[in-house]
Amino acid sequence: MQPLDALTLWHYAAELDVKLADGKINKIQQPSHHELLLHLWVGGQASRQKLYINIRPEYAFCALVEDSSFVTVPALAPNFCMVLRKHLTSARITRVSALPDERVLNIEMDNYNELGQEVQLVLSLELMGKNSNIILYHSDINMIIGCAHGVSEHMSREREISVGYPYMPPPKPPRHPIRTIVESEFVSMVSQANQQQTDPAERLTREFVGTGKAVLTDVLTAYPDPYQAYRAFKDLVAGDHLSPMIRRDFSRFSLVPAHQQDPDWMPMGSLTKLVQTYYLHHLLTQRLSQKRTQLSQALLAQKKKVQKRLQELERSSPEVIERLKTMGDLLTIAHSQQQTTPGNRIELQEFSSGESIAIELDPTLSLLENAQLYYRRYKKAQARQQMAMETGEQLTYAQDYMETLLVAVQNATQETELDEIRQDMVQQGWVKPLETQKKGQKQQRAMPLSLVSSDGFTILVGRNGLQNDMIVGKLSRTEDLWLHTHLIPGSHVLIKSEKRAIPDSTLAEAAMVAVYYSQGRDSVNVPVVYTEARYVRKIPNSYPGHVTYTHEKSVNMTVDPEVINRLMVSEVHQQEPDVSATI
Repeated sequence: MQPLDALTLWHYAAELDVKLADGKINKIQQPSHHELLLHLWVGGQASRQKLYINIRPEYAFCALVEDSSFVTVPALAPNFCMVLRKHLTSARITRVSALPDERVLNIEMDNYNELGQEVQLVLSLELMGKNSNIILYHSDINMIIGCAHGVSEHMSREREISVGYPYMPPPKPPRHPIRTIVESEFVSMVSQANQQQTDPAERLTREFVGTGKAVLTDVLTAYPDPYQAYRAFKDLVAGDHLSPMIRRDFSRFSLVPAHQQDPDWMPMGSLTKLVQTYYLHHLLTQRLSQKRTQLSQALLAQKKKVQKRLQELERSSPEVIERLKTMGDLLTIAHSQQQTTPGNRIELQEFSSGESIAIELDPTLSLLENAQLYYRRYKKAQARQQMAMETGEQLTYAQDYMETLLVAVQNATQETELDEIRQDMVQQGWVKPLETQKKGQKQQRAMPLSLVSSDGFTILVGRNGLQNDMIVGKLSRTEDLWLHTHLIPGSHVLIKSEKRAIPDSTLAEAAMVAVYYSQGRDSVNVPVVYTEARYVRKIPNSYPGHVTYTHEKSVNMTVDPEVINRLMVSEVHQQEPDVSATI
């Protein structure tokens, strides 16, 4: 991911200065130690704005966001958040600026203290990788009020950051600002690097500060001539002809106009839009990957436990139990023949089969007492066997459901889907609940994916157990068509017939969707069963989405990416119904 460099931040601050002018802070939230969310009223018509700040080393940025549902606010606000609320609530933004040649964004504000005196405050966002921080200080007396991360003298010899200390800006590196470079020096360094077959952008960033290597690489690639490259770079420094763009694969962003005609680049229109789109995409993608990994690991751990219990039940098979009784019988016969206890082990021959059986003994007990011990073990094993039959069935159900959830986790494209899967796992007792949800707060529930077939039929896809339950229960009607991959974990799919005949083309598309949202996505000729919803029944006291069905037919299907992409474009928002119906 391309970091937010000083040059880009400088021009970005100028945009924020206009957008947030006279904005008033009315709400402050701190989702985590690395995140901050400021709610503002901005402009004459008091439009709402949200400024999201993230100081994680790999995601140091701030962006205006319209939807903040991707953050989870804890029930108990951290201490730093309480300090910010005390000093910044109702504060008015007077200026947004960036420190020259530094990745530091300063939000200057006016507010009133407890005595009614006007004070000048600065919220300094230091977006500097591993040294990122958020610092609030009085600019009139230059005193730190609070910070996201304190820095002691043992942590840094350059400056200390703590409440009550004077605020000091980040120390300047010994290198010169690149904005002051003259044409001759720029051309000379680039030409020498080309002659030595080294990276000129790398050399410039090693000698100067104030911009990132990616920006210089962009300029030098677009303008091979060093003189043209210098003029283009000076235009970027001055803010002339800025062209904020992002590669379609989200690998990089650029400010160079030369990419405007390249179809691999998407124009953003403004730096505000660029920062929001680029960094939120990477943040949400990484968070989605982390959540997916966490849930997968939790499911695999639970699956391992279930498999271990099933193996233990297999060891308690009827043959093993009957063998305990046989050992007791043989020991009783040996006692009747007045044999003495030989020690820890005895070998006796079974009369019916002639098999020699080795029997472990307790040397402190007689043969008869050892026989009685085996009889007691036999009776206990019989009782456990009855319970094990029921337990084994439930464990098998659980194992199948875990496989389904693993597929749902891997196929999830949104955090809300993973949150629902986690909620289901909490209900099953497989993971602990998160402490971020407020008591009594209703959990927002996502609806099944809703697609439209080429013939205009609605196709519903359950992406987790709870959504599968919705499809089998409240969302289906008797004449609808239900589909699922045969003996392969995956999603429940439903074609809403609306009392119309379902054509073969829609059936084929729905079957392909069922394969796509299953463990057999990458296989060919995957069997898919389908039947009318009237013949599908939930298994009582089982896991969500666990059903039985009759009157089924089957079709073999292979995923066609073009068909899937076309169906995904047709995705519509599915509202939760007000009334439930049963099939």
